[in-house]
Amino acid sequence: MYGKSGQAVQVSSNNDVALAEGVPGATTFLLGDCRTSASIVPEALRPSCVSLMVANRSDWYVRHSHGNVVVDSEYATKTKLPNHLPNFEIDSSFILYSDTFYPKCYAFAAVNYRQSYITSSGDGSLVLNDLIDIAGPEETASFRVFDYNTSSKFYCFLSL
Repeated sequence: MYGKSGQAVQVSSNNDVALAEGVPGATTFLLGDCRTSASIVPEALRPSCVSLMVANRSDWYVRHSHGNVVVDSEYATKTKLPNHLPNFEIDSSFILYSDTFYPKCYAFAAVNYRQSYITSSGDGSLVLNDLIDIAGPEETASFRVFDYNTSSKFYCFLSL
């Protein structure tokens, strides 16, 4: 993933997802199936429900936590906080919308906050925002497929 100005989306050492200044490469994410149960996502939206896993860290998923977009380990949640696993699965599931704001662009809405999308904030961090509450939401919430490797399922997204 890359920001509008070309900044790479990186996962920091404390597992926050943010635009990184002066970083040559971006973190690659695997676009996967919905993580949450069918009872949470209506049948009509189920085919659009996706998850994003860090390509080089199996079982580490992009999720929202208290408004921030972070990566967390599903395994650690299962073993240390098993009662939190259903929340982990919901928070790491997003509805993928195509052509919502711009042609050939995608937006990610949280399944449990359908009016809230992954956006980039002024300081570069990726956060979950209700698009009504921010200026220029279409640009900060729109992503374009930057690279697709047909021999695998890895996708990298470029912010418009």
